[in-house]
Amino acid sequence: MEVKWGLNFAYQHLPYSNDDSRQDDGKKGLRKGMTYYLGIHTEYSAKLTNLAYGHNVIMIEFDTQAKGVHPDNGQLMTFNHHSFEVLEIDNGKVSVIRHYSK
Repeated sequence: MEVKWGLNFAYQHLPYSNDDSRQDDGKKGLRKGMTYYLGIHTEYSAKLTNLAYGHNVIMIEFDTQAKGVHPDNGQLMTFNHHSFEVLEIDNGKVSVIRHYSK
């Protein structure tokens, strides 16, 4: 299966955003918000634990660990997540990424 990763993507949080409309400044706003929180990390690691694929789907399972200082209150934060993502493929492109984590 060949998957083409394009630069034109959007973030949609279901069920709150239930259509595929986009805001004119959406990428700028997403970048600003993500930079605010991702910029706090002092440590990050990820380990791929499982990978499978089928017709028009790729499934990825992984563990992540992160540490950082909260930008608003200065408290040390640690995260440990076990995640599973399902990438749905449509016409050779990733059309939906479903993220599940504990």
